[in-house]
Amino acid sequence: AWKLQQENRVLEIVDEELEEYPEAEVLRFIKVALFCTQATASNRPSMTQVVEMLSKRKHLNEDLLTEPGILRKPDHLFGAKGGSSLSTLVSQDNASMQMGSAISMSQLYPR
Repeated sequence: AWKLQQENRVLEIVDEELEEYPEAEVLRFIKVALFCTQATASNRPSMTQVVEMLSKRKHLNEDLLTEPGILRKPDHLFGAKGGSSLSTLVSQDNASMQMGSAISMSQLYPR
């Protein structure tokens, strides 16, 4: 999907058996899926944000997409100071939706 996105051929993903479909809607779904496969967890939208991205007409900032499976340092995306939220993934009428993910770790110990 990523390679097809880069080559502007992403609609080739759609099943050939599907004769008619709303092209703009399918493109949106694929782009949201690409946001969900970002290598860095903090760059992925929450499920609430995914629902909002799929159900509302909001601009998806495709410039923030990175190739799935490729990890980049947080300062590449957040500036030299780093950060824990990404604020320009989705915007509507110049209003930005804040995005962030909490990271937790669990250690398991045998009984």
